[in-house]
Amino acid sequence: MNLVMEGMLKADNAADLSKHGYLTAVDNVFLRAEDDVVTVNVSAIYFFNRLMDYDELLQTIRDFVEVSGYCNRKLVWRNGAPDHRFLTRARWVPADDIDMSYHVKRIVMPSPGSKSQFQTIVAAEHYRPFDLAMPLWRVAVVDGFENGTKTAVVMSAHHLMGDGQAFVRRLIEFVASRDPKFAGNQEAIDALQYHAGRVETDTAKATPPGTPPSTELLSPEEKAKFETYMNEFKEKRAKMTWFDKFLERTLFVLATIFALFVLLFKVIDLFLVSSHNMFSRPHRSTKRQVGWSMAAKLDQVKTIKNALNCTVNDVLMACVAAAIERTVASKKCKVDRKLWMLIPTSLRLPTDRSIANKVSVYMLPVATGMGSNSIGRVREVNKSMKMLKSSPEPFVTVGVMSLGFLRPYLLPEWLVQWGKKKFHVLLTNIPGPSKEMQWAGEPIESMVAFPPQSHANGLAVALYTYKGQVSVSVCMAEDDYSLPSDRDTHPNDTLFAPGTAQAIADEFDIVFKDLLQQASSLSSRDESKKDR
Repeated sequence: MNLVMEGMLKADNAADLSKHGYLTAVDNVFLRAEDDVVTVNVSAIYFFNRLMDYDELLQTIRDFVEVSGYCNRKLVWRNGAPDHRFLTRARWVPADDIDMSYHVKRIVMPSPGSKSQFQTIVAAEHYRPFDLAMPLWRVAVVDGFENGTKTAVVMSAHHLMGDGQAFVRRLIEFVASRDPKFAGNQEAIDALQYHAGRVETDTAKATPPGTPPSTELLSPEEKAKFETYMNEFKEKRAKMTWFDKFLERTLFVLATIFALFVLLFKVIDLFLVSSHNMFSRPHRSTKRQVGWSMAAKLDQVKTIKNALNCTVNDVLMACVAAAIERTVASKKCKVDRKLWMLIPTSLRLPTDRSIANKVSVYMLPVATGMGSNSIGRVREVNKSMKMLKSSPEPFVTVGVMSLGFLRPYLLPEWLVQWGKKKFHVLLTNIPGPSKEMQWAGEPIESMVAFPPQSHANGLAVALYTYKGQVSVSVCMAEDDYSLPSDRDTHPNDTLFAPGTAQAIADEFDIVFKDLLQQASSLSSRDESKKDR
C-alpha cells in the first residue's frame, strides 16, 4: 500500500473519530428509526467475474478495516449498555481488537446458484440486526453465484456509521491507495467518482440558487473556483458594516420563517390530507425481500436528460415512481393520488471527506395517474425538484431534526412510528466510482447498493452508478404464507408476495426503455424541424 495515501487515510480517520464523539442529532434519527422489525442498515454487493480466493479477500478486508475509519470504532453508553432513558447518550470510542471471524463469514451457495437464491442471502444479511456494543459492520463472501462460477461480496453497515457518500469515498481512496499510479495524486483520485448534479455537457444549466453544497469531490478546476469563491466571500464579509449585517440577518430570519410556513403546509398535506393506502397496513411481516436490475446505462439516461432539458436525477426518479405505480396497480391494489418520496440529500461541503452522517431530506410528492405519459412525469418531477432545490427545505428540516433528536429519546415512540409511516418510499441516488475498481487484485464487475426502509411496510429504493452502469435496487417486506399471521390476516394481499421487489426493478427497466424511445423520437423530431 502506498505509504503517503495510507498516512492520509489514518490521519483523516483520527480526525473523524475525535470530532464525532457523541452521536449527533442526525445520527439519533437513524437510531430511533430502528425497531423490532426494521433495521437501519446500508449494504452493497460487489460482483466478480470469477471465484475469488477467500484468503486474499480476507486480507484485503483486513487492510480496509485498518484504514477505513468507520470499521474500527464502536458505541459506548453512559451505563455500559443501550437504554431508552430520556436523556441517555452514546459516543464513539476506538475498538481495540477486531475479531475478523466475527465480522466476516463465507457462504457457499448450493447449485444452481440462481439470482433468487442469492437475493435470499442478501436480504438476510442486509436486514440482520447489529449488536450496538460491537463495531457496526460485517461482510459476507458468497461463492457459487451463477452456477458456481462467481463470487459476490456483500458488505453491510449500520447507518449510524456514516452516509452513502462517506462509504463510497472510503472505498475509492482505499482502492487508489493500493495503485501506484495514484500515489499522492489527489486530483486523479477525485476524478474516480461521478459528480451528481454536475453537468457534463455544454448545454447544461448552472445549479439553481439555494442548492445545498455538492455531495461529491470536485474536479481540480471546480476546486479552484470554490476556493476563490470562499476567499472572496470572506473578504466581502470583512468589509460589511453593522447595518449590512443587521439587514442580512433580518432577511435570513424572514426567509427562514417563510420556509417554515411552506414546510408546515407540506407537512399538513403529507400527514393530514394525503391518502396512504399503498404500502400501509396494520400487519408487519418480519420477512424481507430485495430485488435489483442493472439494465440502464448512464449514457442512455443522459440522452433522455438532454432531450427533456432536465437532470439525471429527474429521469431516474420519474422511472422509479412509474415502476412503483404500475406494479401496485398490477397487484389490484389501490393507488394513492400522490406517491410520497423521502429523498436524502447531502449537506457536505465539496471538500468534506469525513466519516459521518451529514444529510437532510427532501419530501417529494409525485402525482400518479399519468399512465404511459412518461415524458410528462419527468417534467413534473423536474418542476418539483427545481422548487425544492431553490428552497431552504433541507436546512430547515435538519434544524427541526436537530431539536427533536438532540437526545435519542426526547420524542415519544408513537410519534416517531406515526411519522415514519407517512412516506411510501425512501429513494436515494448514490454516485459511485466512474472507473473500474479492483478488490484483492480482481476487477469489480458491477455494484448494487441497498438503503434502509423508513418503516416496516414501506419501500426503499437505491440508484447506484458504477463505470457507466446504473443499478436500481428495491427493498421491502415479504409475506411468509407459511405463517398463520401472514396467511390469514391478509389472504388476498399480493402486494407483499415473494418476488414483488424484483417485479418493481423489472418494471423500472420497461419504463426506462419506453422513456428512452419517446425521448429519442422527440429529439429526432426536433432535429427534423431544425433542418427545414
